[in-house]
Amino acid sequence: MLKRFGENYDTRIRNKAGLKKMKMIEGLLQSEDHCRITDFTFELRLCGKNGCDLCLSIGRNVRTPEVNINGKNLREEILDWMVLPVLDPDDSNHYLSTEVARKLIKSKPITFTELKEMIPNSKLDSAEKKSMKTAKAIDKAAGKNFHYSKVRDVVSCDYCGAISCIFSNKAVGKPGGPSQTSLDRLRVSLEKGHVCGRDLTKKFERKGFLHKDRYLLWGAN
Repeated sequence: MLKRFGENYDTRIRNKAGLKKMKMIEGLLQSEDHCRITDFTFELRLCGKNGCDLCLSIGRNVRTPEVNINGKNLREEILDWMVLPVLDPDDSNHYLSTEVARKLIKSKPITFTELKEMIPNSKLDSAEKKSMKTAKAIDKAAGKNFHYSKVRDVVSCDYCGAISCIFSNKAVGKPGGPSQTSLDRLRVSLEKGHVCGRDLTKKFERKGFLHKDRYLLWGAN
């Protein structure tokens, strides 16, 4: 497929400098209309613009029709980029939900460069690097208590979607561990909603559940 796209494509080229020998592929990767790359994502797309040389060189154009479904243009939805994380302007500890982030990106608008700057990078940000180092130390100190085999349930934040784990050192129903009734009551409590920072297990700790603040190994916080 890539050979069809660029006649100079060479599987032996594995570095950025070698892209200069493959002009069409270099153009694709450098095109803001066709490619987006972050530390965590890699996206390629057809741009949908009439007469685009890159799309023509791929050998096809966008086939999705211009129709509206549930108030949204199907063609625009298909061609849209992945929604990258957007920090909540009112709460620096949270990211906006996907739907809210999408609307904000389009309404402001927020550029791709600005979106990349919102992604934490411990290699470039000294404060983030220090925070990661502290978090790793805390998680290491937690030891075996927070091994993944001890996860009894999971819950997601209603606001940002981040996942929390409910741990117990002893198995449910075993001596020193939570009873099935306690676990059921905790689950009923979770059904009422959960956001990051809410203490899930404070009133259940004496029932055998473990409590842990939010760090790399995400506990029941």
